[in-house]
Amino acid sequence: MPAAGVQRSRRLGGLAQSGRGDRGIFGHDASDWEAEAGGGDPILAFYEVFLQCHDRRRRTRHGVFYTPPPIARYIWSQVHRSLIDEFGLCDGLADAVTWQEMTRRVPSLSLPAAARLDAPFVRVLDPALGTGVFLSEGIKLVHSRLAARWTAAGESPLQVGERWDEYVACHLLPHWCAMELMLPACVVATLKLAVTLAETGFSFNRPTRLEIHLVNTLAGPLQRQSSLFSERDNPLLAAAVAGRNLACVGPFTVIVGNPPFSGISTQQGRWIEGLLRGREGGRSDWCSYFEVDGQPLGERKTWLQDDYVKFLRFAHWRIETSGCGIVGLVTNHGYLDNPTFRGVRRQLLATFPQITVIDLHGNRKKKERPPDGRHDENVFAIEQGTAIGLFRRPAAEDTSGAVWHGELWGAAFAKLRTLDEAVDLSPRGDGDCALAIRRLVPAAGQYFFTPRPMTARDEYDTSPRLPDLMPVHVTAPVTARDHFVVAFTRDELLARMAEFRDLAISDDDLRRRYFTNTRSAKYASGDTRGWKLTAARRRLAADPLWQQHVRPCWYRPFDERFVYWADGMIDWPRSEVTPSLVRPGNLALVARRQMLPTQPCNYFWVTDQLLLDGLIRSDNRGSESVFPLFIEPVADARVRRDRVNLDEAFLERAARQLGVRWQMDGPADADSLCAVELVYYVYALFFSPTYRHRYADRLWSDFPRVLLPRRLDLFREMTTFGRRLAGWHLLRSLRSAASETESARAAPQGHSDLSWSVGAVPAVSPGFPKYDFGRICVNRDVWLATVPGEVWDFHAGGHQVCKKWLKDRRGRTLSECDLAIYCGLVSAIGGTLRTMTEIDTAIQAAGGWPGALVPAEA
Repeated sequence: MPAAGVQRSRRLGGLAQSGRGDRGIFGHDASDWEAEAGGGDPILAFYEVFLQCHDRRRRTRHGVFYTPPPIARYIWSQVHRSLIDEFGLCDGLADAVTWQEMTRRVPSLSLPAAARLDAPFVRVLDPALGTGVFLSEGIKLVHSRLAARWTAAGESPLQVGERWDEYVACHLLPHWCAMELMLPACVVATLKLAVTLAETGFSFNRPTRLEIHLVNTLAGPLQRQSSLFSERDNPLLAAAVAGRNLACVGPFTVIVGNPPFSGISTQQGRWIEGLLRGREGGRSDWCSYFEVDGQPLGERKTWLQDDYVKFLRFAHWRIETSGCGIVGLVTNHGYLDNPTFRGVRRQLLATFPQITVIDLHGNRKKKERPPDGRHDENVFAIEQGTAIGLFRRPAAEDTSGAVWHGELWGAAFAKLRTLDEAVDLSPRGDGDCALAIRRLVPAAGQYFFTPRPMTARDEYDTSPRLPDLMPVHVTAPVTARDHFVVAFTRDELLARMAEFRDLAISDDDLRRRYFTNTRSAKYASGDTRGWKLTAARRRLAADPLWQQHVRPCWYRPFDERFVYWADGMIDWPRSEVTPSLVRPGNLALVARRQMLPTQPCNYFWVTDQLLLDGLIRSDNRGSESVFPLFIEPVADARVRRDRVNLDEAFLERAARQLGVRWQMDGPADADSLCAVELVYYVYALFFSPTYRHRYADRLWSDFPRVLLPRRLDLFREMTTFGRRLAGWHLLRSLRSAASETESARAAPQGHSDLSWSVGAVPAVSPGFPKYDFGRICVNRDVWLATVPGEVWDFHAGGHQVCKKWLKDRRGRTLSECDLAIYCGLVSAIGGTLRTMTEIDTAIQAAGGWPGALVPAEA
């Protein structure tokens, strides 16, 4: 049957598309899947087409996506196996043991408040039913197990059928419940489950009903109000009350499903928000996902409002109230290793002694790549990666705290086939299968549910984090409309703003020209919840100083542009720090809280002016953070001076360790250090190839840490390297030359080995730039030579710099200034690569790792 199940999923992948050779739901061509499929599920196929064609916005808003049957089969098989092995129920899901018997077997188990002694212990809930794939596969599993047992006991097919009829009517349907928010899904699920029961031989001769409720699971219980409520007068309201209270009061011990994936949650109810924070649910001591080890997360931004997190918390809470049970969900995989989810992981570990996670990967947003370099596909038609989570709290007390991890890479079909092959394995991974499962020991602090290298890093972990060294920091400013408020030249930007503030031009004309895409159907094109085009135009038209708001900014590495920095035009200006950045002479480090495990740890840069989000990142896994050296001025009795954004306790330890004084103002001498020297030292440290490789497992999940050298001479040498790197990355020689004469920018010094072949118009053509045998071509007739391959391949964060700079200028003709800047950045990258090697050589000569670099003494 596993093979047939995969065929069904393939067939649906083809049917759920337009029928014109589009990519199917699992990433394969629909035509290929239809040719291979041996049949399909017409009910689910109809629903997929219905959502695609008639309710696409609601589908996206609620994160509704069809569950491949192999995933549901795998989760059910693990739940069934766990009930047998870890709960002692010989019939697993089909076991009819009561709470009275379970409390007799396990004296430490308490009867839940809403349970009766004669009620069945195994009670199932699907809190987000969808099209009924989970319950359908669960019914099939129970039928196959019971039919096999009855047949083995010598009963005839007729007797087996009669016993199945009785079991379904008396045990299965009354105690298997489901909740669903969307009416079409409820209808489809009802039809599907009826068909499934018919396929198992159920006669439908006994009075019974499907416990499917059209309710919002996350809305919480709804209490009856006698003055406003009458079941007789309002049966629909009565049904809603019954459904919501059943979801929140019934003692469920098995919760399975595929909850919605929606980063911008549509579920903003007070009850579920309170449950996330431990303030709802009936007790004052419920766990909070916003705390870890009793302390608040302290994060400016988390992704804990995603709908799947709320469903996970709901299922978590239901097992807490029951005292034991199993949760089996397929969700976004972000909770496995995202640092802001460490509270989620800690609370799950506190409740569930046995946890198994299967990372299905397929995250296009993270640009995940399998270890062998193959193409990786998602088993859903979404960009986020997914994971199966199996959380078990046995009836008998278990304090082992085991976490088991498995992962699948490659084609979606291969992942589903492997899950079907693994249905007979236990959640602990015993057996021979392509799905390798191994045990993890989550370390305190982050509590990752993914494998982490267990090598010794004491010299790193005891060093201060960059936010500890430079306490004032913010994420990079976000305009929310870069395409409009950022331009390559000042004149281009002023012309655009002049048009924007000209009220004689209609709003519709401007929307058609500059704001063709809309983020939400609730707003006109270009508008957001906090920004309206009409109001912004009026405000700008009333500003007599409107031309003074144009400022230079770093947009991408080596890419200086102009931004219209005016109130009402920038959504998140980070005003607590950006005023310091615009003052001459300041310097700021740029780093990330998270780096992608599949990418090098190269997310470090520097700025001396405004910068915008995306400077070094090209993904959605957290923003860059900006750490300025000097912050707001402070009043002094004699002079007004900037305040140094460096932790004084660290400075004292550093000075003591290096045997020098700390010079807070002015330049340093032979016996002292100054603030800017420390920043340059840190910048050089971050560009050490060994540092990036040696501490990669830490850099992927937290801000970088700062180790100090044992010797003053190494510190000064590293400072020289850092100053050199910052000068190249800020194009200081070109910018200083430009301040004297514009023509000077066309002839930068030190680039004699590079030359442009400008025999035609240097316009960046479509499909260019290209790298060809040491030449960077902007079109067929214009190129830069000679450029080493390692320079062309150089990445600053997520950007391949040489390619990105030119790609952003496709369709533009490069000026002499542009050609000079590009020549300068190519030369700077070459110098950066040489200096990175020199940094490691200097550290090795001073004693190597970790001898030369150690934590600042306590």
